[in-house]
Amino acid sequence: PVAQVEREALKLAIQRPGLVGPQFDDLDDAAFTVPPYSAVRAVITTAGGASTANGADWAAQLRDNAADDTTKSLITELAVENIRATTDDDPRYAAAVIARVRELRATRVIEELRGRIQRINPVEQEAEYNRLFGVLVGLEVERHGLREQALGAL
Repeated sequence: PVAQVEREALKLAIQRPGLVGPQFDDLDDAAFTVPPYSAVRAVITTAGGASTANGADWAAQLRDNAADDTTKSLITELAVENIRATTDDDPRYAAAVIARVRELRATRVIEELRGRIQRINPVEQEAEYNRLFGVLVGLEVERHGLREQALGAL
C-alpha cells in the first residue's frame, strides 16, 4: 500500500503538477521510502518542483535530469500510467493522495518516537520523557487530521 500511494503521488506530480504543485513540493525527502520513487522525487526537486512544471515538456525535462536509465524509464512509466482518479483533474483526489503520503510519513515518525520514549526512564529523565510525549501527542493529532483529510477527499 505504501508503494502504491507513493507511485500515485509521483504520477500526479508528473502528469498533473498543477493539481499537486506546492503540496507535493512541501513533502519532505523522507516521505518517499521506495528507493526508485525517492530517486524520481529527487529529480522533481532538482527540476524546481512540481509547482514550476511547464506543460507538456515537464516529463521530458524530468527524464533529461535523471541520473540513470532506470530512473528515466520509471519517469516514462509514471508519465503514461493511468491515474486512479475518476476524472483527470480531480483536486479532491490529488489532495487525498498527498494527505495520505503525509499521513504515512507521520506514522513512521510516530513509531520511531514511540520507540525512543520506551527506551527512556520517565523517573530519571522526566523532562525529556514529557517533551517527547508532547511531541508524540501533537503528531498523533496531525496524523488523525491527515487521515480524515485523505478519506474525506475521496
